[in-house]
Amino acid sequence: MITIKDVAQRAGVSPGTVSNALSGNRPVSAATRARIFQVIEELGYQPNLLARSLVNQRSHTIAVVTSEVV
Repeated sequence: MITIKDVAQRAGVSPGTVSNALSGNRPVSAATRARIFQVIEELGYQPNLLARSLVNQRSHTIAVVTSEVV
């Protein structure tokens, strides 16, 4: 599994810069952003949704409980 650290190392930036480029929360130069997204495509990086839900303490999952099985 490819991680943000792998992307950062290949792009020559810090993992924080990769995170900022992905989230859009903080400014990242256009050239750096382009390099990061090029590396993401080359490596086939996909965010780990389970890890993200652990960090955010939210899973965006809804459970429905009923008293009968229909």
